[in-house]
Amino acid sequence: MCADDRPALDENVGKYGKSLGEAKEDDDSSAKELRLARQRFVASSHVQLGVMATEIEQRGRMKNTPIERVENLRKDYWLLVELREQVLAASDEAYDDALNQFESQVDTIREQLARVDRGQLP
Repeated sequence: MCADDRPALDENVGKYGKSLGEAKEDDDSSAKELRLARQRFVASSHVQLGVMATEIEQRGRMKNTPIERVENLRKDYWLLVELREQVLAASDEAYDDALNQFESQVDTIREQLARVDRGQLP
């Protein structure tokens, strides 16, 4: 017989390589998903801002809406514009948080518009 000084073969090398490859694929797919989400946000948020501005100005033309309410809605709208810019400029790590803040502001404006529509004025 021959003296073999080589280390024993690790039977799990294939498993390690496979799991490493799968992890890499997961990272790649999550990065692609984030890029796609950002692209969808750019277009959809732009449209959303336009719709909200129109809705606010429509409420402003209603005779029973106090000017203070309309001015507050306009301020909230411009805050929404700033939050959109923050989402667009956010790093991958900060994207979700910035998006949550944007969506929260959208909900706030929608609730205020609904109150105006229901006649629940301050």
